[in-house]
Amino acid sequence: MRRLTLTAIALITVVLAPTALAKEPTAAQISGPGLHGGLSIGWTKPTSGSGSSVPNYGNRSAEATVMALAERSGFFPAVFRRSPDPMLETRPTGDLGPRYTIVFGLPGPGGGSLIVQDVYPYATPAPVTYTKPGQAFWDGQRTRGGWFVAAADLRQVLVGAGLPSTAPGSGDSWSWPVTTLVATASALLLALILLTLRRRLRPATQRPRAA
Repeated sequence: MRRLTLTAIALITVVLAPTALAKEPTAAQISGPGLHGGLSIGWTKPTSGSGSSVPNYGNRSAEATVMALAERSGFFPAVFRRSPDPMLETRPTGDLGPRYTIVFGLPGPGGGSLIVQDVYPYATPAPVTYTKPGQAFWDGQRTRGGWFVAAADLRQVLVGAGLPSTAPGSGDSWSWPVTTLVATASALLLALILLTLRRRLRPATQRPRAA
């Protein structure tokens, strides 16, 4: 009976171990178009003597934002395999728009790990993220990785964190190639008008009077 009990405990430990280690990220850094110097959410430098080779995490005032970002960006199924699996092997169709990069700080064995995720907040019809498969974390584990189609509120979370409300170069403002073309055409038209007026206003050459 005692041996059976110990065996059951061992089996429960094996089953629950991955769940116990599945901690959530507590810090994030975002870089990309329009973010001069990037955005830092709950990121602090390692304290001396901590034994950590990556930044410490634990700014609890920012953990709620990081958690909301991780949940909506598909961080958990991309890092820890889940069933059913929402990850895609191929790039979703549609216009992805500009790419941003999120570096998540994940506490855990070995002083913590960094997980890199590409995010396309302005993709249509919905935001999209990509996590490279095989990223090492903790003690030799690897990310599942793949593409993830997120809900629209991922964009809202990112905008709330500091991203532009619309994709750089879109919205009411024209992109620079169109602006340059219009400016050049306007300058040429103005030069043509001035040249025409100058010719019209030039005094006619006086003819010599008859004797």
